[in-house]
Amino acid sequence: MSDYLNNLQKLQWPAPWQQAEAELAPQLKKEVGLGHPLYGHEAVAVARRTDNDDVLFYLPDYRVPLAVVHLTWADRNNADSHYPWTVFYSSIEEWVATCSKPQHNEDVRTP
Repeated sequence: MSDYLNNLQKLQWPAPWQQAEAELAPQLKKEVGLGHPLYGHEAVAVARRTDNDDVLFYLPDYRVPLAVVHLTWADRNNADSHYPWTVFYSSIEEWVATCSKPQHNEDVRTP
C-alpha cells in the first residue's frame, strides 16, 4: 500500500464525508465505459459523502491522485463518457479546500 493511500486512510473525514466501503471500487469499474477518463484505471475508494452518491477515489496509476465520482448505481457501463460525473484533484489539500465542505456547490462537477 502506498504512503499516499496510508495518509488518506488516516484522515479525520469532515462531515458529511466518512470512510468508504471497499465495494465502491467495483461499482465504479462497472459504471465507467470506454471513453471515460477512468476507464481501465485502478481506483481505491477512500471516502464517501453520507448525503449523496459522491465517492473520493485514490488513483494510483492516473496522472492525478484523486477523483470525486458521483456514482449512478447503474448495473452496466454508461454509454455516455461524461458519466459518472468526475472531478479530479491534484492533492488532498486541493480536495479539502474545494470539495470537502458540506456547502460544496454540486454544479461545479465537470465530466
